[in-house]
Amino acid sequence: MGLSQPEIVKQVSQKFQVSARSVYRDFQLRGHWQPVLLQLKDRDKVMQKIINRYEQIYERAAFKHVTSQNENVQVGALKIMLEATGKLAEVLLLPDLAK
Repeated sequence: MGLSQPEIVKQVSQKFQVSARSVYRDFQLRGHWQPVLLQLKDRDKVMQKIINRYEQIYERAAFKHVTSQNENVQVGALKIMLEATGKLAEVLLLPDLAK
């Protein structure tokens, strides 16, 4: 489409409501996650990667919630835990609903 990399990053970060830094980091780490996603023949492997990632996010947020003395950090951690739980439920339940 002729867009520059910074413009693409800006659009992607706005669309998915993440920071530009996250977009750049995902791009840099694509060598790890992209091959797995492109191998959709092994659906179980892809699902396991996604589930593991949501579990990691939940565990890190739970740790922050327990260890932080800052109430704002605790509330933010709870929000992340709730979102990760919801996303994990979507990943686990949607395949069953599609049958």
